[in-house]
Amino acid sequence: MIRQIKELNIVSVLIRVSGMSGKFLMVIAMASKLSLTSVGLWGLISAFVLLTTFLLGLEMHTYYTPKISSQADDNRLLIQNIKGIVFIRIISFSLIYIIALPIIDNFISGYGLEILVIVILDSTSQEINRFLVAKGKIIQSNLVIALRSGLWCFFVLAFWYLFQMHDNFNLVLLLWAIFSFISVLIGLSFDLDIRKIEQLRIDKLLEIINYSRFYIASSASMRSAFFLDKLIISYFLGRELLGIYTMFQTVFNSILSFIEAGILSKYFNHSSKTYFQNGLDGLIKCSSHYKKIILSSASFLIICLFFLLICYFYFVNQISFLQNWLGLLIFMLSAIPFLVGQMVMINLNILDAGQENMKTKFYSAFSYLLFLLLASFKFVSFFVLAGGIMIFSILSWLISQYFFNSITNR
Repeated sequence: MIRQIKELNIVSVLIRVSGMSGKFLMVIAMASKLSLTSVGLWGLISAFVLLTTFLLGLEMHTYYTPKISSQADDNRLLIQNIKGIVFIRIISFSLIYIIALPIIDNFISGYGLEILVIVILDSTSQEINRFLVAKGKIIQSNLVIALRSGLWCFFVLAFWYLFQMHDNFNLVLLLWAIFSFISVLIGLSFDLDIRKIEQLRIDKLLEIINYSRFYIASSASMRSAFFLDKLIISYFLGRELLGIYTMFQTVFNSILSFIEAGILSKYFNHSSKTYFQNGLDGLIKCSSHYKKIILSSASFLIICLFFLLICYFYFVNQISFLQNWLGLLIFMLSAIPFLVGQMVMINLNILDAGQENMKTKFYSAFSYLLFLLLASFKFVSFFVLAGGIMIFSILSWLISQYFFNSITNR
């Protein structure tokens, strides 16, 4: 049994890492196969899709996932939640699209229909993935994530390098939409067992929204910030610098993803077991041990990746990236405090301090949002905004550590 669980975890990690690798390689290649402007456009569109997907879902999964997990065979409960999601999404999407039209016209003109299709498919795929998690289908869930978030990028690379289809940004959006659609079909095929429809109650929807309000506030602040920074750069500094910023942020996210998949996922299982066996002292010792592992692993990955990227940019003659090498280094180093903060937040979850976890995310994201708003008035520059990522990461770590210390010292 233990061996089967380990094999499932390995397969899940491999599926997710393959998806993350695809997106990382595609963005790196995009700079040479298309243009810096295309990379900037990609960053703007992906951030917009991420924000609108969140607004459509309103973090309702925080309400229904525990309930479905505890009653995995109750189809009636599953149907009620699906209907609630569909109802809220129809209303939310109508409002969001009307509000977002000026943004699309001014910053992402010419891609309105493609973005509309991707938002619908991505958000649907995301909710199917969450239902799969709630029903204990972890490998299937990771496959759905990988299909919509990164595996399709390998096909983009194949078209660019094997078939020489350059200067075609529409190809990126087309394959993204196709694979999101495939992820929806495959997700629905994994025995969600939907059979009968029952009447939706408005009071149930209000209960869901009320329950998720803290998650909504923290996620809204974070995703708004990561969309606003791109709008600021696009408006004040131009699409080419946005392309460089997007590239560096992709590197930052890739470092986080690899460490989270390879180390933090293992830490969660190990620390949970240690806490229930040895109490708080065991958790602190385990945390200290893994902190050293994270610091050494992240540092090694950053050093290797930094020199590989510098060599690559030199080889493909991307002078703009080389001129902004300090910004790349700031982004990469920002991953270290953020990862340590993520580890502390795992400790908060183990201590059943979910509210403190949400406060950490909200305070750090809201502070970053305020920083961006202040910067947009007087201090807009590439390195100021890159430094904002470092500030956000350090705040995530310090605030989570404060809450952890407060709980353990009671």
